[in-house]
Amino acid sequence: MPGPWRALPVAHAAGFLSHLGPLLAQASGHPQVLAPGQGNGGTLRAMPLSFYPGWALIEGEAALAPDTIGTFDVLYGPGLMWLIDGDARVLNDLNGGRLPLDIEGYRERSRIDGPFMPSPLGPFDTVRSGPDFLRFFCASVWGDEGPFMLVESADSPVLRGVDARNLDWAGEIAPLAVYLDGSDLVGEGLVAYGRSLYRARLRVRDGRVGMEDDTPVAADALPERRNRSPLRDLRATGNGDSRIIAGGNDR
Repeated sequence: MPGPWRALPVAHAAGFLSHLGPLLAQASGHPQVLAPGQGNGGTLRAMPLSFYPGWALIEGEAALAPDTIGTFDVLYGPGLMWLIDGDARVLNDLNGGRLPLDIEGYRERSRIDGPFMPSPLGPFDTVRSGPDFLRFFCASVWGDEGPFMLVESADSPVLRGVDARNLDWAGEIAPLAVYLDGSDLVGEGLVAYGRSLYRARLRVRDGRVGMEDDTPVAADALPERRNRSPLRDLRATGNGDSRIIAGGNDR
């Protein structure tokens, strides 16, 4: 997602990785850090989240094999460090103030009662925090063909390898339109999922996001992307350097 990304200084990156390793080793269903490494693939960057004041999204690359890397994202805030794996349950419960402080029991589904973390969700506006939240939520929730990504300009990373300017659906590309409907936040825009594009209307109510309508725009229009939870956009690299080596399940 677009925003004020900044590379993490080396010392901060090392501290973050020291916390990330035990988390991955303990978390059921998540990959485990197998070996530390160095190299360009190990760069970590962070961005503050306008809709979660005091929270950040941290992004990096990891290797599945010497010639294959992917991108991972971690939601990082007071009391929670969560590797985004495509499951909407954690985000919905966090937004609704239903995420237990006993995060280990929650992960194992053996304990889902309180006490709960307070919802970090701040008030929405239609210029920054509302659009940012919809971009984040869509990209963090995966289906069988990977994440849902909003396409707001012809140079969107989602369209890498596609010259959209001369295609019949180019006129569908536009910035996300966001407005308030009572206490609900509503967004309308072009969504990429798998190799296809859809015009969708999204509604946020009590921290939960629902898709009210989706209209097919173009099928098989995008390059195929490979994802392996929690890594997305798997791609070839000419070397095996990486700060984290991870594994997971194909999606």
